[in-house]
Amino acid sequence: MYFIWKKIKYVRMLSEAGRILSGLSITRIEHDLSRCEEQMADVGVIQIEYVKMRNVKDFILTSLNLIRDLVVKGCDFIVLPYGLHGFLFHDPKNLKDLERISEIFSRIFSKIAKGFGIWIYGGEFRFKFKDRTHRRFFLFSPSGKIEVRTLSGEMENPPIFETDRFSFSPMSSEELKLYEFVKMAVMKGVKILIRSDHPSGNSKGLEERKGLWSRCLQFNIYGVSAYIVGNTPWGVLRGQSGIYGPYWIFKDGVVKKAKEDFGTSLIHAKLRKITGKNDRLSIAFNYGRILEVMFKE
Repeated sequence: MYFIWKKIKYVRMLSEAGRILSGLSITRIEHDLSRCEEQMADVGVIQIEYVKMRNVKDFILTSLNLIRDLVVKGCDFIVLPYGLHGFLFHDPKNLKDLERISEIFSRIFSKIAKGFGIWIYGGEFRFKFKDRTHRRFFLFSPSGKIEVRTLSGEMENPPIFETDRFSFSPMSSEELKLYEFVKMAVMKGVKILIRSDHPSGNSKGLEERKGLWSRCLQFNIYGVSAYIVGNTPWGVLRGQSGIYGPYWIFKDGVVKKAKEDFGTSLIHAKLRKITGKNDRLSIAFNYGRILEVMFKE
């Protein structure tokens, strides 16, 4: 009886989402989309404080308003945080739930991406099924096309997505600690790493520096972290979402970070192509900076 009720619940949510989206008018915000050859992307990152949404409508409108605020600033690639489905779906126990949630989630964000004419990375869902962790990643294109990748666990080949300007790869905090794993993605042309995890809660940011931050310095690429914070179903989470880059371009290797580690925050940065600094001297400098920070911590 429980599973029948739950199936009916998801069908109703899907129907409600379809009804709301069909009546939703998204006006493209006109801004200068011309970019010089050196510019790679206008990246927007959403850090959001957890609130248990009452219904699909609240979820859609909250997401739409946050994304619109970034589009107004010129963003054409927006990163949503890991675990965003937890705002609506509070008891995902098996793979069937994942399929139903994916359908609702995809319908919502493909409509928003197409409406604004932007790329949206939809974060990651994780579910336990037969004692294995299943991971699902989403990329929504300006045309409304959806690209979905599903992995049954960590430490497999890094999932790589391509936009019209660059490739990126979402990785867990544990995967980011593995030098060879990250190197595999970089050798395949990845320009941006996205940390796909909850924040570590380390006030000094040591966990971040061991992973995402240090990889940006080592491989001369960009990194993005987008977090859900606050009192969540996963506990109290604190962390500053951010955009990182090579130390020789950006002070302390930080492009931009959220002002606080608690509360909703929007981050925006224009990223240019990184070229011409893969020589031994710059790599040695970056490694020296990593060691300096580690010992300081």
